[in-house]
Amino acid sequence: MDGKTEMLLPRPVTVAKKKIPGSVWLVCGWALLSACAIALGHYDLPCRQATFVLRCGCVELTDTKAACLSALWIGALLCTASQAAAAALALLLPRLHPELLSLSLWLAATGHCMASGAVFILCFAEPCPGCCFHSTLFVLALCLLELGDVVGSMALVVGAVRSRAHTM
Repeated sequence: MDGKTEMLLPRPVTVAKKKIPGSVWLVCGWALLSACAIALGHYDLPCRQATFVLRCGCVELTDTKAACLSALWIGALLCTASQAAAAALALLLPRLHPELLSLSLWLAATGHCMASGAVFILCFAEPCPGCCFHSTLFVLALCLLELGDVVGSMALVVGAVRSRAHTM
C-alpha cells in the first residue's frame, strides 16, 4: 500500500449489554423447568392404560374417557413445547421480554390446567388400591405447578413496577 490509499476495515460493533432482570430469569427458569416436568409426565403414557411416570396398569378407561384423556394430554404437551420456546426466546430477545414472558406463563397455566383435567379423569376412573397414593401425589405436584405459575406472574408484576420506577 502506498500512503495515499488506506484499506478500510470494518470496525467492530460493540453493543452495550443490558443486564437481564432477576424476574426474567425466574420466570424463564420456571417455564423451562415446568415444561420438562410435564414432558416427563407424558413420556410413558399409553392411551388405554393410564400411566404417568409410574405405571398403574389396572386403570381401564371407556372410549370416551380415553379420548378426553388423550386430547388433554396432547393439548398439555403442545402448550409445554410452546411455553419452552417462548421462555427461550425471551432470554434471546430482550426487547420482547414482557410479551414473551406473559405468553410463556399463559401457556404454562393452560398446560397445567389440561394436565390437571387428565389427572382428574384418572382419579375418578376405576381406582385401584395402589393408584390412590399416586393420584394424590400427582394432584399435589400439579398444585405446586399452579403455585409456581402464580409466583411467576407476581415476579413479572413486581419486575415491571421496578423497571418503571427506575425509568421515571
